Amino acid sequence: MPYNTGHKNGKKEPSCYNCTVHAGFFTSWQNTRSTILDHVAAAREQYPDYKLVLVGHSLGGAVAALAGIEMQLRGWEPTVTTFGEPKVGNRAFADFLGKIFRLDENSAWRFRRVTHVYDPVPLLPLEEWGY
Repeated sequence: MPYNTGHKNGKKEPSCYNCTVHAGFFTSWQNTRSTILDHVAAAREQYPDYKLVLVGHSLGGAVAALAGIEMQLRGWEPTVTTFGEPKVGNRAFADFLGKIFRLDENSAWRFRRVTHVYDPVPLLPLEEWGY
């Protein structure tokens, strides 16, 4: 499905041109989004000096990636680590994620996708399906 960054706060949001994401992963994030963002926003107010860290495995990794993008666009600067995360979106989406997390710079990476060579989940959905 087409990917919309979901971030609207009155300022111009970065666009993810020609980005698509897996509908199931996106729906999983949308079903929990408002609750998670409300609680994280409240915790950030109460503990402004704490760092924001997201960790997810498999489906949780896909959701953490989508949540991390939205939190990054809000200026929350999360560190995201996923384990066995499936492919969430197409090449344009992956490039967008790399851009907003500044993965091309020589700074400390704040988005890590950890996989194992024999784990089939990170290879799904298949490349010939556009992922």
